[in-house]
Amino acid sequence: MKNSEWLPGYRYFDIFESRREVLSQVRDCAEGELPACMSDSSLNYVYSDENLIGGPQGPLNMYPQAASSLKWSKGHKPNLFFALRPYHEIYVSSWLESLRFSPFFKFREGPAERGYVQVLEEIDSYVEPGNFTLWMYSDFRGHPEEIINMISGGGIKKFGEHDSGSERLSPTRQEVDLYTKVVPYVGRKFQAEVFNIIRNSMTVKSEEKFQPFSESDIDRLKDRFLRDVEIIRDKFGIWQPAD
Repeated sequence: MKNSEWLPGYRYFDIFESRREVLSQVRDCAEGELPACMSDSSLNYVYSDENLIGGPQGPLNMYPQAASSLKWSKGHKPNLFFALRPYHEIYVSSWLESLRFSPFFKFREGPAERGYVQVLEEIDSYVEPGNFTLWMYSDFRGHPEEIINMISGGGIKKFGEHDSGSERLSPTRQEVDLYTKVVPYVGRKFQAEVFNIIRNSMTVKSEEKFQPFSESDIDRLKDRFLRDVEIIRDKFGIWQPAD
């Protein structure tokens, strides 16, 4: 969406604007209070960042502040879009993201696994019926423009060229192992900088992506994800691509 041309009346926050402007404001908003960056009623605001509903507090504790993070939206009837990604992927992905910005915790620390069913039931109380769309993360690769058009509310006039150089490669096990050894001695302010230094300074790159789960763990989490998807499909419905 970042490189696309938008129709008049739309304001899109890219990931950097989201974290610099939106997140810093919504966390301090009272229930029903719009952040200043979204105060122009003549505009349709498009905002994409999973951190809108908070990050993890422990590696297996998915979005523990989901509902309270949306209290500002009460009464404003936003359209909320939520992707469902397999647990063995999202637990790892969210933990890796937290390495840059959150107080450090080891992957195996934290409470028992919290899943999508609990999270969505909490979010549902802040979203008007018909304004909550769930979609499968796996559909994005084959249907990117259809999904982006849905999330943008049809506000994109012309899709921009895909910038493949902006994609972040997943950290390798070698990089994560080194980072976890040094991060206890680094202040939170410098975590992201140290993480990037480690990633950019590895002269010999390992091909082994960081994956803390055993094969049996992965199979168990895949099974749980499939069971939860069926519960969610029955309770909320899941959007399907046209083809």
